[in-house]
Amino acid sequence: SLFEDILNEGLWSHTKQIHDLTVGYRLGPDGALTHFQRHFLILGQPNTTSYRIYPRIWTVLAHDAEPPAYLDDMTPDFDQAVDGLRLMRFAAPDAAEIRYDFYVRIEDAKVSVYQGDDVRPCTDFRLMRWWCPVRDWNHVGQRAIVIQDEWQSCIWQHPLAGWTTRAAYPGVTLGRRIVGEFAFSDEAAVAPGLEPVVFKVLIDGQTVLEQRTRREWGFRAFEIDTRGREGQTAEVAVETTAQRDGLRHFCWRGQVRSDDPGKPRARLPKPPVPAPGEPAIEDKKPAPATSPGHDQQGI
Repeated sequence: SLFEDILNEGLWSHTKQIHDLTVGYRLGPDGALTHFQRHFLILGQPNTTSYRIYPRIWTVLAHDAEPPAYLDDMTPDFDQAVDGLRLMRFAAPDAAEIRYDFYVRIEDAKVSVYQGDDVRPCTDFRLMRWWCPVRDWNHVGQRAIVIQDEWQSCIWQHPLAGWTTRAAYPGVTLGRRIVGEFAFSDEAAVAPGLEPVVFKVLIDGQTVLEQRTRREWGFRAFEIDTRGREGQTAEVAVETTAQRDGLRHFCWRGQVRSDDPGKPRARLPKPPVPAPGEPAIEDKKPAPATSPGHDQQGI
């Protein structure tokens, strides 16, 4: 069907994970169904920023439905009636500023755990996660967990007691800043007497950020000024450690951006949303598929 064509050729090729659409399989090049992800962010009725990390959001609506109010500050750039449904794509006002998204590019990461000179690489990549040795449950990758009473998508990087867990992204072209945030799951955030996690960001092996988590509910933001190396290629690595690892449900997310440090999010005026059947926005065709290295890949 046309819907399947758009889903598999347009939407899937532009994204790494589909949200607000309950699917767990996609068609492979040979037409076979391929399982790709178990976890999905169910937006429901968000009241904070659960969707704002995404440069783009696709949504499937009833044919006569209007987009939800929580997308009011995003700009529709695709709107088409498909098989009795309304398929829309929304872009954040500052999507063009995003040069690299660590969550989206998890497949590019070189993940390992190490203890002194004992380095053990994580080479098993399944379900958008790198599965690691030492503990059979240990992995680094895309997860959806409850933070501030909402499902949030982030990079799960649960530390191991006595080990450092490292996710290194080679060949990242730096912008003017790296911004991000980290958090514990709600369950872990309120548990008494648990160990803090040391969160570090390194660029080409040099520590540029080191923070020790507190017992706090919700995300804690960070920002790294990279204007001195704008345009240069570097390895960006994130490391997590903890003395004890019980209930250290820790995750993070981040982006390389081309706007200035401290700059607030842009707010652009929205064009009117065309009704289904009216002339298309930008011909109402999906955006061209982007290569894995494209600097504006989104969710």
